[in-house]
Amino acid sequence: MIDKTCLAEGLVISDAPIAEGNKNIIVAGATGCGKSVSVIYSKLLHTYEASIIVPITKIDVMKKFSALMQNRGYRVEVIDFINPGNSTVCYEPLEYLNCEEDIKNFASNLVGTTGTRNIEAYWYEAAVNVISVEILLIMKNAEYAGKRAKFTDVIRLHQSLRLYGGELAYTTLDVFVKLAQQMYPETNIRQLYSVLSGIAPKTASCILSIVNNAYSSTFTESVLKNIRQSKAINIEGIGQKKTVLFVLSSAMNKAAHRFINLFYAQVFKSLFEYAEKLETGRMPCPVHVLCDDFCCGCVIKDMDAYISIMRSTGIDVFLLIQSEAQLRALYGDYAAQTILDNCDTYVYMGGNDISTARSVAERINKSVSTVLSLPLEQVIVMRRGHKPVTAHRYRTFEDAVYIENFMEGKEVACNDMDTNDF
Repeated sequence: MIDKTCLAEGLVISDAPIAEGNKNIIVAGATGCGKSVSVIYSKLLHTYEASIIVPITKIDVMKKFSALMQNRGYRVEVIDFINPGNSTVCYEPLEYLNCEEDIKNFASNLVGTTGTRNIEAYWYEAAVNVISVEILLIMKNAEYAGKRAKFTDVIRLHQSLRLYGGELAYTTLDVFVKLAQQMYPETNIRQLYSVLSGIAPKTASCILSIVNNAYSSTFTESVLKNIRQSKAINIEGIGQKKTVLFVLSSAMNKAAHRFINLFYAQVFKSLFEYAEKLETGRMPCPVHVLCDDFCCGCVIKDMDAYISIMRSTGIDVFLLIQSEAQLRALYGDYAAQTILDNCDTYVYMGGNDISTARSVAERINKSVSTVLSLPLEQVIVMRRGHKPVTAHRYRTFEDAVYIENFMEGKEVACNDMDTNDF
């Protein structure tokens, strides 16, 4: 079977190797427009060979699709932020930090989850440096002891930190940093920690406040419970053998969304590094990454660079956003435009954002009011090299594959998915 992507009623992209375009898709639509049902569920229905990372908010849906994918020969893994004990694997961030640059990038993403990118550069970088120091201390000490570094130890170290006053600030980390610099002279730990050295206690307190917020807003108890699971996800394995990874979270759990975007950042980096090691430069098993609420977490560092070369490595992304304004607010105009330009397919599912409506109107040569008045069940599909098409939103529950697997005995109500390749 050939994998397919259902864009709308009667509009399908085949995943068979073709010379034309990429398979990155951006789906823009207001909350409640049906992005999950018509895009995520339908993608699962028609994926037979590629690995897929998919967010799910309903456990019954996950159970149904787990059985379906197992029947297709998939290895099924689950990261569950609702009931962490049900996870089959965990995401341990420290497993994928291989150098100081990785640590700083992760720390930068972590500070970015709190929406503090708009603060002055000094405060932002200072917070990043403090987190980098704490991670580096834990990783180097674990390496020295021959143990596995755990992020829960980073949290524990930070919680034990105490700030003392006087004319200049000093903390309980001072001794650890001095010792680490002697034991690991190859590191920049002293330089990183200098942001807390020789400064006023009030300034140090402000820096630590940003760090506290970064940890507390992302590493909630449900996230920490997941990290404590014994088996860590093998990201490279997703590109080696067909795997479906369900990431289960509540739509109301903002911390989980932030943590998931940290996970996606390391997924892309790890898969790219794995592909680079191969003679072909391409993973044996293609990987579809579905990013629901793509703009509700942290910035994925270098996402604008990654998305331009994903096709060559065997990665496709499905970016589900509420509006282009949301994308630009998080990534900035330049990076956001690069991301948009590298998605050869754009599915607009309606909404009230004027800037998004204006962008779509320009693409299809229609008025903004026409776009804003798009009927609720209609979508506009724009694909590079094709004329824009207005069609009915994909009816997932009337799909022949859905009916065959989940509604046995019921008559197929609509389309044959082997026709109308778009």
